Amino acid sequence: MKRIYSISIILCLCFVSAVSGAEQPRKLALLPQPQRCALNDRLFEAKQVSVQADPATTAMAVAFCEALSLPIAEGSAHQIRITLTDSIEGAALNQEEAYRIQITDRAVAIQATTEKGAYWAFKT
Repeated sequence: MKRIYSISIILCLCFVSAVSGAEQPRKLALLPQPQRCALNDRLFEAKQVSVQADPATTAMAVAFCEALSLPIAEGSAHQIRITLTDSIEGAALNQEEAYRIQITDRAVAIQATTEKGAYWAFKT
């Protein structure tokens, strides 16, 4: 009886291992966790960037670049763009903190409804 019980536990563990090894959607370790996330195959790598932002979010962008030791240079081919907008389509919750980040090989484009939304975008 003890042997049957042991074999049953081993079979259950093998089943759980097989199920947990199945292909699962990739969940990124992002904080704050976005409501939606669509991954692409783009990678933004830059030695310097130009910043395009309104006065309310420029300081955030500069602080972000400084924290990454990323020099800011006008006319750089790589850009960080921040735009404040009235709403973010598809953001069902917290429109007052909503943001969208789009990353290409040449730019990080942030759209946010408020300065707080831009702040959360930089934190993500």
